[in-house]
Amino acid sequence: QVMFAEFESLTHSKAESGEALTPDVLCKLYKDVYQKYWGPEMKIDEEDDTFSSLFFTKANIDVKRSGNLVVLQLKGQGIMGFDFKTGKKLFEMDI
Repeated sequence: QVMFAEFESLTHSKAESGEALTPDVLCKLYKDVYQKYWGPEMKIDEEDDTFSSLFFTKANIDVKRSGNLVVLQLKGQGIMGFDFKTGKKLFEMDI
């Protein structure tokens, strides 16, 4: 829970700074946080991006924007809605 909360906080910070929350950005961010919590025992093959292929692939994430609403969907997990300008989470739903 703590690890995902940090990922969520960093996601908000990026949105607040105006950075686009693309699948590539989110994959790298989650991979970095995951590496931080698991330490050197967590091996990531940068050449074939093994980590993201195991969990956070582009096929499993969808980011859409309509006006000031950004919706992040993790397939099989849920969706989160953010205000584009502030990065504030507006809603979260499990699916």
